[in-house]
Amino acid sequence: MERPLHFLHLEDDPNDLELVRATLESEGLMCDVEAASSREEFNAALERGGFDLILSDFTLPDFDGLSALRMSRAKAPEIPFILVSGTMGEEAAIESLQSGATDYVLKHRLSRLVPAVRRTLRESEERGKRRQAEEALQREQQFLKAVLESLEAGVVACDSRGVLTVFNPAAREFHGMSATPIPSEEWARHFDLYHPDGKTPMEKHAVPLFRALQGEHVRGAELMIVPKSGPARTLLVSGQPIFDAGGTKLGAVVALHDITERKQLEGQLQQAQKMEAIGQLAGGIAHDFNNILGAIIGYTELAKQDADGNEAVLQSLEAVGTASQRATGLVRQILAFSRQEDQERKPIQLVQVISEALKLLRATLPSAIEVRTTLDETASLVLADATQIHQIVMNLATNASHAMKDSPGVLDVKLTGIDVDANFARTQMDLRPGRYVRLSVSDTGHGMDRTTLDRIFEPFFTTKPPGKGSGMGLSTVLGITKSHHGAIIVYSQPGEGTAFHLYFPALDDVTEEVELHSGAVPRGHGERILFVDDEEPLAQWGQNALERLGYDVTSRTDVLEAIAMMGEQPGRFDLVVTDMSMPVMNGVTLSQRLLQIRADLPIILTTGYVASMTEASVREFGIRGLLVKPNTIQSLAEAVHRVLTQTKVP
Repeated sequence: MERPLHFLHLEDDPNDLELVRATLESEGLMCDVEAASSREEFNAALERGGFDLILSDFTLPDFDGLSALRMSRAKAPEIPFILVSGTMGEEAAIESLQSGATDYVLKHRLSRLVPAVRRTLRESEERGKRRQAEEALQREQQFLKAVLESLEAGVVACDSRGVLTVFNPAAREFHGMSATPIPSEEWARHFDLYHPDGKTPMEKHAVPLFRALQGEHVRGAELMIVPKSGPARTLLVSGQPIFDAGGTKLGAVVALHDITERKQLEGQLQQAQKMEAIGQLAGGIAHDFNNILGAIIGYTELAKQDADGNEAVLQSLEAVGTASQRATGLVRQILAFSRQEDQERKPIQLVQVISEALKLLRATLPSAIEVRTTLDETASLVLADATQIHQIVMNLATNASHAMKDSPGVLDVKLTGIDVDANFARTQMDLRPGRYVRLSVSDTGHGMDRTTLDRIFEPFFTTKPPGKGSGMGLSTVLGITKSHHGAIIVYSQPGEGTAFHLYFPALDDVTEEVELHSGAVPRGHGERILFVDDEEPLAQWGQNALERLGYDVTSRTDVLEAIAMMGEQPGRFDLVVTDMSMPVMNGVTLSQRLLQIRADLPIILTTGYVASMTEASVREFGIRGLLVKPNTIQSLAEAVHRVLTQTKVP
């Protein structure tokens, strides 16, 4: 033995304890014996553990060997247990063996002790090794089976003769392989193999799959495989030979990873990332532009009030206002593209919106263009902004008209309900399995090549001559569709026309929406308002506009000053109007700080950068209203009046 054995000996007689120790040592059994003479000492020793063998007397003053046996089986069942006693009868011996004792030795026959101990330790060691080996083998087999069955990649392996003998479920399912062993020379009969372009056949000596099966190391080689039945698939092949411990080749293993969908999605992802970056840039520009427009529109309104009937001045200001409104429309298109425009959505039937849009279009389309419609009036409702859907139809139809120019052509508009299954959804980044309403707009125009198709949704990209288009039409269509959690799929070939398919999630649960109607500009009655905006012109405009409406207004451009004012006099203001995007802290954080000072304080949040912000979402922060820039005196007055009215106790 390489180390002394560690025994636990339960014995209350020191003489017997020493006699057993001497017997073990006289036979050359090197051991370290730890003695225990009571239940408490024995239990404590078991808790510490680390014993190779337990020896136990059968009868002790307040304890007994059978109780000790049961205790050891419960706490350390793997440790062999031998009873050493001078008073043990045959029935007790049988009972102890049945209870799990390894052996028993009578004290007057201690010559049996060492052989019994050696045999017990040897059998225990062998049992432990067998158990460990069996458990390890079982774990390895279970692990290997689980790995092979759970892998999405196909795995095949051949023996030393090159016969394919192992096929996991993915290999059989994805690539049409059977579980029947296939000699390597027959493998080519089952598939047509091509280079990744899908056009150039592969020679057998160049096929990475065959090279791997023949024992060559292959990493990340692509090929296209066309089974005798089923669609072509693009595979990523990796393989290597298998050797035993002595270096003898046992065969080879090959992984076949199906990357067909990945290849399709890579193009979509690159396009989506590009459009996302452009969208973020557009949204940031629109936010800053909204602040500028807010000041222009706001001060124009104030100047018109101060014009004292001067028609020349009023006409000039009216022109400024008209130009500002046109600029506002352009900003809204940019925000729609970047999916940051606030939308008032309600359950609608797309049939009605599309029909109304087509009525307007028919009068403007060239007479040579035939309009065909197939609109399913039973299609599900969708949660949408009717104005934006109308804009989508107008933009797509106008583009189709330009594609067909003045030559005869067909504009085909279809609306139908459709179920998107998991297989189709996997090929489109913006689709999830479920029920959709699909709007299809197709034309018989000149079509587009791949280069043009990759850029059609970019803002300001256009193939039209100067002055014929802004390049915002399709980017707006994309932004509106995605903001409605929808998707666009485009098919086009030069000379074969173009088809746009827009998918909108079908609405199952319909709830009524409350419409708000604007009336005369509501006025105040001396209510005290704190107006916070980091842009000095906007802060001053907010103060001037609200003061003219009868409110007592204090404006601040520094959020820390606003917090300090509220901290000094929590009841000073009846309402706070704050911008969202400001240095030091944004409007939501400022609102939370103010609400910590005064929990019932009404707050309106203004922003030119909506993103996913809605009236419902800001209420979660305790904010009472959301106002989208650029503001007018009308919109500001209505928002202030509504929040103050809701706050007043009847």
